[in-house]
Amino acid sequence: MKILYIILSLTAALSSAAIAQVLPFPLDTLLYDDHFNYRAMTAYDAAGTLHIVHTRQFDTQSATREIYYWNDAGGTFQSLQLTNNAVDDNYATLDFDAAGNVHICFEARDAANLFQVYYTNNIGGSFIDPPVQITSGGLNKATPFMAVNDSVAHFVYYTFVTGTDNVYYKNYNYAAAILGSEVTLGPGEASSENDAQVDTDRQGKVHIVFRGNNLGDGVLRYFSDVGGTLQEVPTGVSVFVEYPALVVAPDDVLHIVYRDLNDRRLYTLNNAGGSFSAPLAIVPPNSGRPSFYRNIAADSTGRLYVTYQNSISSAPRGFFLVHGKDGNFSDPQLVFEDTTGAYVTRVSCSVAARGDGEAAVIFSPGGLRGGNVVADIFLKRGELFAPPLAAQITVAPDSLDFGMVTVDSSAIRLVTISNPGSATLVIDTLFSDHPAFSIASGDTIFLAPDSSYSLAVTFAPPSVGPYQAQLTLQSNAANQPLAIVPLSGSGEPALGLADGGQRPETFELLPNYPNPFNPSTTIPFRLPRAGNVELTIFNQLGETARILLQGPKTAGTHQVTWDGKDAAGRIQASGIYFYQLKVEGIARQ
Repeated sequence: MKILYIILSLTAALSSAAIAQVLPFPLDTLLYDDHFNYRAMTAYDAAGTLHIVHTRQFDTQSATREIYYWNDAGGTFQSLQLTNNAVDDNYATLDFDAAGNVHICFEARDAANLFQVYYTNNIGGSFIDPPVQITSGGLNKATPFMAVNDSVAHFVYYTFVTGTDNVYYKNYNYAAAILGSEVTLGPGEASSENDAQVDTDRQGKVHIVFRGNNLGDGVLRYFSDVGGTLQEVPTGVSVFVEYPALVVAPDDVLHIVYRDLNDRRLYTLNNAGGSFSAPLAIVPPNSGRPSFYRNIAADSTGRLYVTYQNSISSAPRGFFLVHGKDGNFSDPQLVFEDTTGAYVTRVSCSVAARGDGEAAVIFSPGGLRGGNVVADIFLKRGELFAPPLAAQITVAPDSLDFGMVTVDSSAIRLVTISNPGSATLVIDTLFSDHPAFSIASGDTIFLAPDSSYSLAVTFAPPSVGPYQAQLTLQSNAANQPLAIVPLSGSGEPALGLADGGQRPETFELLPNYPNPFNPSTTIPFRLPRAGNVELTIFNQLGETARILLQGPKTAGTHQVTWDGKDAAGRIQASGIYFYQLKVEGIARQ
C-alpha cells in the first residue's frame, strides 16, 4: 500500500522582497489552539450564510483526525464535531440543495480499516449519524469531492493502491436512499489534494475534471453528461497539469483552473462561447508556485475567484487571491504573509463568493507550538468593489416653524442631524443668518457612522412681527455638503398686553403650533378683557379628551400647551383633535 504523508518544511520563514497588493479585508481568527486544523473548505449558501468544513487532528497523530462543520447563521460562527471515531477522517467537502440544506462528504476508514467515501446531510434538522457509506470493497478510496443538485449527490474520487490508481464517479439519490453504480473515468494517481472535482449546472448536468495519469505527467481530463450520458469532452489543453479545479458559475458558464506543470502558473478556460476557450494565464510569471487550493468559486456576476498559497522565495510566501471575468484578471492580492516567524509553512486555503465582489477566503498556516505540530484557521472576507468610505448627512425636520413666541420669552426646537454614511461626518460651519435664531454651539461637530446629534435652535424675537431665517450646515458629507434648514416664527406681544401695550380688540382663538405635533403643541388665544376661561380638547367623537384651562384670565395674549395626554396622564391615540375656548359663555372652536 502507498502512504500519503503530511510534509512540513521547518526552515525559517523569510519575507520576500517582492511586493504584492494586500487584500484589504479584516482578519478574523477562527481556530488557534494546540491542534492541526487544515483542509478547510468554505462556501456561501443562497442566504449569504458562510459554511466551513475542515479536518482537525492532534499533532501528527492521524487516528485523531475528525471532521468539523461551522456556520455563521446566527451572526457568529458556531462549530459542530461531525465525527468522533478515532479512525482517521479527512478531505471533507460540502454543498447545498435548493432548500439550503447542507450536504457533506468525507473520507474515513471502514470496518476493514480501508478508506471509503462517506456522506451526510442535515435535511432532517441534524446531520445523519452514522453517515451513509458511498463506496465499499477491498480498495482504498482517496480525496473525494462532492456536488449536489435536485435530490442527487455526485461524488468523484481516486483509488489509492499499490500499482495503478483510477478515478471514479458515483451518485446517491438521498431522497430515495438509492446508491448508483460506480463509473470508472480513467487512470489517475492519487495525491494529497483533491485532484478530481465535480459540479452541476442549472439543468442538473454533471461536470467533472481530474488529473489523469501519473503525478509527473498528469493530463487534464473533463467529463460531462450534457449529451445524455457521461462521456469525455476534449478541452484542448495538451500540457501536463497539476491541481485541476472547476466551478459552474450562476450564469451556467463552466470554469476550469489548473497549474501548468512546466511554468508553474495558473491557467483558466471556460465554455462561455459554447466550446472551451484557449487557456489564459491568471497569475504573472513571478508568482512562485501557486498550489494547495481546495476549491475555486464564482460570484453572481460570473466573476471567477481563485485562492492559493506560495512557499518559494521568488514571490511572497503566503496566501493569495486572484479574481476576474471576461478575460481580465486582477494581480494576485496578498491575503496573508507571516513576517513574525510564528509559522513555518502554509497548509491549505479555500474561497467562497457571492453577489458582486463579495468574497471570503479561509487559510491555514502551520508551525510548531508547545512542541506540537499545529495549523490555525483564519478568515478574511469583505466587498471587493465596495464604495469608498464617505460621510453622509440627513437633517430632520427639514424646516423649523416656531409659531408665535412673545417678545419677553424664547422657544427651543431640536434639529436631529444623522450620519448614515461609512465615514465620520465633520460639520465645521454652523450658523443662523438672523440674530433672533441662535444655536447652542458653533463648534465643529463630529459624527461617527450610524450616529446622530440633536442641535438646539432658540428663537427669541426682539420685537413683534414675523421672522424668517436659514440655518446653514457645511460639512464633508458626500450627499449634501451644504445643508439649509429654513427657520420661521412670529414675535407676539408680551403676555397680558396687545400690540403697543394695548389690549386686544377682539376675542380670538389662534391656530396651534406645531401642527401636526409630537409630543406637544401650543394653543394661543387673545382676550380683549378679563374673564373666566375654559379651554377644552375634544376627539373626533366629540368626547372630552382634556380640559386644559379653567379659570380667570386677564386681558391680553395667552398660550397653553397640550402634551397629548388626558387628565390621568394617558397618552391619547394619534388622530385629529378639536379645541374650544369659552369666555363668559362665548365659544370659539
